[in-house]
Amino acid sequence: MENVLKKMYQNTVTALQLVYKSTTGIDHKLLNHYILKINQLHDIDSIIYQASRCLSYILDYRFFAFAMYDKQYNGGIDIWMDPKTENLAILNHIKNDFLPRNLDCNIRYFESTLENNQREISHIDLTNIIPFKVMDSQTTAILYLYPRRPLLNYHHELIGIIVKSLATAIANFLNFKKLQNAALVDPLTHCYNRRALDRYIAHDVACAERYGSSLGIIMFDLDHFKKINDIHGHRAGDAVLRAVSKCVLAAIRKSDYLARIGGEEFLLVLPGTKFSKAIELAERLRSIIENLKIKVDDKIITATASFGVTFYKKGSSKDNVLKKADEMLYEAKRQGRNRIKPDLRLYHTVAHENHNEKPLLH
Repeated sequence: MENVLKKMYQNTVTALQLVYKSTTGIDHKLLNHYILKINQLHDIDSIIYQASRCLSYILDYRFFAFAMYDKQYNGGIDIWMDPKTENLAILNHIKNDFLPRNLDCNIRYFESTLENNQREISHIDLTNIIPFKVMDSQTTAILYLYPRRPLLNYHHELIGIIVKSLATAIANFLNFKKLQNAALVDPLTHCYNRRALDRYIAHDVACAERYGSSLGIIMFDLDHFKKINDIHGHRAGDAVLRAVSKCVLAAIRKSDYLARIGGEEFLLVLPGTKFSKAIELAERLRSIIENLKIKVDDKIITATASFGVTFYKKGSSKDNVLKKADEMLYEAKRQGRNRIKPDLRLYHTVAHENHNEKPLLH
């Protein structure tokens, strides 16, 4: 009897070893497949999504999160989560791992195809969420997992490989973005430069032409800027440019973008913005700039700006839109400066074609 039990035990151990070997083999094949994908990707959303898929298949996690903070790249904490949860305790749990404590958070969710990840989690025991440090220098990045199954030693090995691959892929992505941004951003005002504008506005004009979407354009420059330089010096002029660009950037949406196209001349592109809203924004920016008090040493400097406002009309071109914005800006300056000049003829044409656009009262 003892020999029979011993034989049964040995057979069970052998079977379990075969299952373990088979399972680890499958997991390693999956891991290799996803690591290859991660190393081939160049955008951060796709990199983290593929890591989440890999971990989902291997660990069948209940919860996945990836959080990253890089002062130069995002200035806050980007958090990717699967599945979606509005549990504030989880968010605070993650935020507490990052310094400074008052960082803004941008939450992103994956469109998961796995049934277990479609259900929103109402409660998670925070003590069961396991953090894995991915990066901890200029960039802080942490992977969070709440595995459904117990973690074996080889699971930790696999996670370690994923963590190293993530660190390499994200570092490459951030280095590329910083080099790219350095080539596309004006160093004084932190707005886009002319090179960036040409790239992005061509895309937005093509989208507006193809899909009939709205595209507002505002061109403006600072009035009598040469006098500011002559009276107060170029350092004061630079301070004025920085202050103006900063207040404009703070007043626009993330989808809008501002480019410095000349010494004191800027172009603001407003995708998905109707002409009436572009006019309202131009007037609001004019007022904001007029009321700026810019301190340089012991001096307070003020400035005003003139605005030309136009709109992309189907069948037009990028060059025609920019030319019309420039004409409207010239007209605003000719009429006395510190004012906006919309292309009213185009505005009423667009309003007539689009009944949703309310006529401008004047």
